[in-house]
Amino acid sequence: MSGGAQARKARTRERILSAAIDLFLENGFHGTNIDSVASRSHSSKQTIYKYYDDKEEILEHAITRLREEISEETLKLNFDSDAFETELTEFGLRYLSAILKERQVQTFRLCVEMARRSGSPSGPFGKVDSEKLHAVLGDYIRHLSAKGLIDHDDDAEFMAQAFLGMVRGNYHFFKTVDAEYAPTRRELRAHVTQVTRLFCAALNRGAA
Repeated sequence: MSGGAQARKARTRERILSAAIDLFLENGFHGTNIDSVASRSHSSKQTIYKYYDDKEEILEHAITRLREEISEETLKLNFDSDAFETELTEFGLRYLSAILKERQVQTFRLCVEMARRSGSPSGPFGKVDSEKLHAVLGDYIRHLSAKGLIDHDDDAEFMAQAFLGMVRGNYHFFKTVDAEYAPTRRELRAHVTQVTRLFCAALNRGAA
C-alpha cells in the first residue's frame, strides 16, 4: 500500500473516531448508533465496518483517546529538579483540574454506564486514568528513589495509582453526580498541597 493510501486510511479512521467521540459524549452509548456515526463523519456504514467490528469497539478506542487527553495535559514533570514536592503538587493540580472538566466527567459517566452494562467493572471501561499517566508518574517515583530523595520499598506504579486516587478525593465523585459542583482553584490547590505533603511523608522524607 502506498504512503498516500495509508494516509487516507488514517484520516478516515480518525474522522470516524472523532465523530463517534462527540456523539458518545453527547448521547451516551445507547443513544449513538452506526448510522449517526456515519452521518456525522460523512462516511458510509460499510466504510465504518472496514475499520471497526462494532459500536463497542469504536467506544473502546474513543475512551482510550479521551483518557490520553488527560495525559497530554498532565505529563509534565521536571526530572532534573530536586524540589519534588513542588513538582508533584503542580502535577496533581493539573491532573485534578483536567478530570473535573466536563468532557472528562462525561467520559467517566460513559465508562460507568458501560461497566454496568457489561457487569465487569474491571474491564476496559473500569479505569479512570490512562496507563501512560501511571507509567510516567511511576518512572518519576523510581527516579526520585534512585537519586536518594525518597525512600520506598513499594511498587512505583501502585504508588502512582495511590497518589492519583488521593488527589481525586471526593472532588471527582461530587462533579460526576452534580454538574453544578464547581470548587475554586484555591480549594483545589489547598487539597492537592495537603495530599502531596501526606504522600511525601509516607515516602519517609519530605522535600528539603
